Amino acid sequence: MNNYTPHPDYDELPDCIKYLYTEKEFAWLGDFDRNRLLETECCPDAEGDD
Repeated sequence: MNNYTPHPDYDELPDCIKYLYTEKEFAWLGDFDRNRLLETECCPDAEGDD
């Protein structure tokens, strides 16, 4: 079984992100993906809002 260290920021995430990503999945994300997570999952795309 693979061990992982929980990321300290996981508990601070909004519930909608916790619903999509388990603590283990969040811990395995790369820094780039983790940093963009709130933007990509919580913010609507600006395209088509003309």
